[in-house]
Amino acid sequence: MRKLFDRVVAAGIDRKLSSNALFTVDGTLVRSLANQKRVERVEGRESEKEAHLSHSMHVLMENRSGLCPDVRMDAADGKAERRSALAILGRFKRRHGLSPATLGADAGYDDGDFFLELEKAGITPHVAMKRGRTKAKDEKGDARRRAARRVGQVGYELSQRA
Repeated sequence: MRKLFDRVVAAGIDRKLSSNALFTVDGTLVRSLANQKRVERVEGRESEKEAHLSHSMHVLMENRSGLCPDVRMDAADGKAERRSALAILGRFKRRHGLSPATLGADAGYDDGDFFLELEKAGITPHVAMKRGRTKAKDEKGDARRRAARRVGQVGYELSQRA
């Protein structure tokens, strides 16, 4: 299935349906139909709750054409969005020789480590920023401050609209 998917993406790239300018990445939670009862102690008494098996699905989209050049499933562990985005970008570059100039994302991707990794790959992060001042004095904090300065610029606004 992956080979077919990659061939379709390659055909779209060959037909100039994709550029390397503006991309967006996003994730969603996928809940399985399987569940199991879980017993928990709540305030001195036992309570039964359902536990659901969940995974996260992540999608890379090219903003101009809407072409979806890559998808990935991962464990839903709170760090999957950023980890999967970096994996998707690396795989997209290896398979198709393209690397986005910019990457739009929601506030779930607002992390200095993530910004730094994108910058090292030559990708400008256009990530929705959480409110508050960046206090970190290290290179991760510097990466967040650079990203914060882009908020409101035309390219940033376009990335956030997708």
